[in-house]
Amino acid sequence: MDGILMNKKPPSPTVLGMVGALSGMGFTIAIPIVAGTLGGYYLDGYLHTKPLFILFGLLLGLIVGTFGAYRSCLSILKLYSEAGRGPEQDPSNRHSS
Repeated sequence: MDGILMNKKPPSPTVLGMVGALSGMGFTIAIPIVAGTLGGYYLDGYLHTKPLFILFGLLLGLIVGTFGAYRSCLSILKLYSEAGRGPEQDPSNRHSS
């Protein structure tokens, strides 16, 4: 019985599931940026170095957020291709010859 379940393809992703995954990517970008900026603001207030750590926190948040979005995008694309619906197989992606 386990052998039968292991040979099945994963269910095809739904539009709602993809929208949820992509909206989660927005949080993946926004949260590190906000956290880095607020952390920099706190450090600048504590060390009296405005705006050094705000800018450093913002830059670090942008880097972390971009890397997280990249990883999320790769996992979404992997899920999409494992379902057997890659861009070349997607019926909605037709190219005119």
